[in-house]
Amino acid sequence: NKVTYFDLSQQEGSGDIGLMMQLLFSEVYQVAKETDEKVIFVIDEAHYLMKDAETLDFLETAVRHSRHLDLSINFVTQTIQEFFSHEKSKAIAQNCSLKLFQRTESGISDEIAKTLDLNPSEVEYIRNAQAGSEELGYSEALLSVGSKGYVPIQVVASELEESIIDYKNTNPETTDT
Repeated sequence: NKVTYFDLSQQEGSGDIGLMMQLLFSEVYQVAKETDEKVIFVIDEAHYLMKDAETLDFLETAVRHSRHLDLSINFVTQTIQEFFSHEKSKAIAQNCSLKLFQRTESGISDEIAKTLDLNPSEVEYIRNAQAGSEELGYSEALLSVGSKGYVPIQVVASELEESIIDYKNTNPETTDT
């Protein structure tokens, strides 16, 4: 498959999500080791994983080891304050060679801006970035590439990304909300 989707929404708040993520990542890591193709592992609502020190230890190791494979780990969250709720999450963010910030209305605290090396104008850009819309055809974001600094970009979904965005669950035993 080009895309495998795991819905962990039923695990939210159960305390088992860290263990579940370790099992999933182990499987993804094995696939990455056995294929010549690039593997992208996207963790949506990543702030749920940033609350447990044991999970953070595992994720920090996973991020460092992913560099040895063609494995990209993407942490996605709409609640940046919760993402940085634990000191170890800062080390994970600092180990990420690419950082992409789209519009956030809640803002970015001075402490998080310092951790991410964001200056006041970059923080303001993120706060006011244009959210994506079908009419516009893109969204605005601020991209950091390694130590090169931040640059404003326009994000346009590829055909594969659009099919994921437009995905409708066809399993009659589950429901979309």
